[in-house]
Amino acid sequence: MYEDKGLTVTPVGDLNFGYVQVPKPGAKSNGATKILNVYASYTMEDDIEIINNYEAEGLLIHVPQDNWTDERGGGIEIFFILKEEKEYSLSITFKCGETEVVVPIKGIGAPNVPVETDTWYRLQFYQRTGSCLTDKGAENPLEVSPYDSQDDSQLWKFEFVKEVNGIDQFKMISKAGNQIKYRYADEENGITGRFLATPSSENTFSFEVREDGDWQIRWNQYETEDENGFPEVTGAHINKTNSDNEITAYNYMPDNGSAIKFHKENETIDIGLPEFSTETTSHWYFIQFKRVKDNKVIQSSDEVNTKLSQDVMDVNNELMHWKFVGDMNSCIIVDKNGNEWGTHSTNIVPAGSGDHYKFEGFGLKTWQLYNIDDVDNSSRYVNDFDNKGTEVGQWSANDAGAELIFTSVKSVGIDTPIVNEDESTIINRTYYTLQGVQLAKKPSNGIYIEKRTHESQKITSRKIYIPEN
Repeated sequence: MYEDKGLTVTPVGDLNFGYVQVPKPGAKSNGATKILNVYASYTMEDDIEIINNYEAEGLLIHVPQDNWTDERGGGIEIFFILKEEKEYSLSITFKCGETEVVVPIKGIGAPNVPVETDTWYRLQFYQRTGSCLTDKGAENPLEVSPYDSQDDSQLWKFEFVKEVNGIDQFKMISKAGNQIKYRYADEENGITGRFLATPSSENTFSFEVREDGDWQIRWNQYETEDENGFPEVTGAHINKTNSDNEITAYNYMPDNGSAIKFHKENETIDIGLPEFSTETTSHWYFIQFKRVKDNKVIQSSDEVNTKLSQDVMDVNNELMHWKFVGDMNSCIIVDKNGNEWGTHSTNIVPAGSGDHYKFEGFGLKTWQLYNIDDVDNSSRYVNDFDNKGTEVGQWSANDAGAELIFTSVKSVGIDTPIVNEDESTIINRTYYTLQGVQLAKKPSNGIYIEKRTHESQKITSRKIYIPEN
């Protein structure tokens, strides 16, 4: 609340507009609005005057609500129209005689669209599972599937159709030539509302920037006119469902199932999946339950038919190094002695007798492991047993104890740990994802591995966390 003497201004919600889409010239509004409730006490004799203080590139427009009077105030709706892709700090002033209340308002102008036409993209629902929108064939529901650089069914382009109220509308077209349409629900026949791939569709889609800075895709379901005769387009958003891999329309925001990142065809997407080993090539990883603290990882034993355990990560302890032989749909998990995971995922067993596992998405860059062979057990997902951070067992899908992170041993390095090192001796720093992918520059935020080269040519490594600004 903002106040001075008998004049008060109470925002409905916060006044940070977050990210606001910058429309094309001539648009009525970019839709960023806030409500302010203004009240002048009966002791104040002057009418309320409203003054906009803004930069030339940004504009605040205030629209009085039905309950507004110049004498006492009421509700007003603020439209924040941003003209450029930049950060704004504006204000609106309410003045009553000599009394003045200044209300600061912030926002960030975002691009009108996040894509280029005639360019192929993978659409990643990265806040939910990190999987990509996938064409499953004509007249079949769209689904998500884990990123696969060789899978053309994950590729989409956007074909411009028309512009309405300064916002572009597009058709979405898959590499197979299918377009997207919405299939309405038919409860009587057990049909759920879903987006389908189809050879031809009249459905169009537009881009909307969310207040968290991510994009969502609006299905332009209805096109009408507002009370002033302006075109008005409304509709729901393309959304990754919670219950399965299919795609529906959802309009309760904010929802993390609607947040999408657009990756060009040849762009590599880090989804946290380990690189699989072959008979001739080995890729070693630490396996860690996300909910377990103290940097504990899963550990093998020198003796077979003994239980798996968890202990604090030690880069030099090879019993903590694992490789995955096969692919994400069926692999065995092997330690440095050649022994394998087996017996309900609790024991280490001799080579050739271990169980097979399937990777299933859990969250962003996290996975769960499903035991394919343990058919007599109703609980088949590898789990942090009893939430103790000491043993390994199996439980049901999507349990918090099933969420796993895989960190490349190569990215951590089998080197001397950093202990009170002299920063002045460091001559080079290199950054890697937890999966061992080297980055071109220092990342802006997140968890990464930092390798340091010293003047003596000694290499040290550590896991670092870089918070968002």
